Amino acid sequence: MTMENHSDLACINRISNCKNIPNTKSIKDVLEIRNCPEKQYIPKRIPGLIQIHDYDTALIQNTLSNKEAVIQHTLILHHLRSLFNSTDMINIYTDGSLTTQFNANLNTFTKHMGTGWVILNDKEEVILECSSSITEWPSSTHSQAAIDSINHTRINLTNGKNRIRVWCKSNNHSIVSSIINLVDSKHLELKLTKVKGHSGVKGNEEADRVAKNDTERLTCITINDSQQKDLKYNIYWDGKRVDRHIRKFIDNICLNCTTSTINDRFIKHLKLTNNLLPTLEIMKERRYDLYGNVKCRMCLEENEDNDHIIYCQQLRDKWLMVANNTMHKCDQMLKDLLSQEKYL
Repeated sequence: MTMENHSDLACINRISNCKNIPNTKSIKDVLEIRNCPEKQYIPKRIPGLIQIHDYDTALIQNTLSNKEAVIQHTLILHHLRSLFNSTDMINIYTDGSLTTQFNANLNTFTKHMGTGWVILNDKEEVILECSSSITEWPSSTHSQAAIDSINHTRINLTNGKNRIRVWCKSNNHSIVSSIINLVDSKHLELKLTKVKGHSGVKGNEEADRVAKNDTERLTCITINDSQQKDLKYNIYWDGKRVDRHIRKFIDNICLNCTTSTINDRFIKHLKLTNNLLPTLEIMKERRYDLYGNVKCRMCLEENEDNDHIIYCQQLRDKWLMVANNTMHKCDQMLKDLLSQEKYL
């Protein structure tokens, strides 16, 4: 939806539409546009009333959920209007940067995702730039995946039967959905071009520089749940909206037996810790008529139980090999950790 003449748009009221259900309370924001007479007095500060002078600002306020991001993008909007006309074609270079930093409070490494975009003039000088951060589901391909998904998702969503399946299999669907809704509401013509990294393109290098700003101090972008119009529901885990392929996310939630390999490994550890491995002594308890007084098949001297498997002289070389492999893996893990000393 485009609005060429905004003179009739005096205000947009934000109304809370509440629906009480047992143990559940859903609240949705509804935009109500009213044509107000020129002489009508509108109080400057009334709770629940947002005074908006144009449609673009309304889009920003109703797409972003945090105040800092709204202020940042509103200022950028005014700057864009001072530089370009509504019919101009704008070339914007975007990039993302993933960094890993050590969190002393949590005693672990945390990931920070920075995003940046720049606009150059005819002399390839930066005339406008913006940097933000993504905190919930950072990954090295988060921003690029969002860009690559827009065209693919938009095409597949034309078929209503595939709508839910497409969203459930896609990553970053909250960002992609918001971009598609904004592009459609403004009737924008959007052309996406992938630029190879470190190829000498000035705009791409500048976008990379902006994205690598201090991610801990950048303004965080959080999308309002009310903007997810392409899905009838949102999935949350630990208070955070799941923005990943749903089935793959569920497989990684915990160490449940979701695959045959994990199941076999789990059963093996369970039997080992409870002395239930099928040693000869265990099998004698089950079927003595079959095993009788059979001794360890390696040394042919002692009864085979869990302790004997460890101390059997015939298995000594095998256990030395296991110990050496374990020491090597631990040594490699320590080297990998120390190689990241710049984060400590």
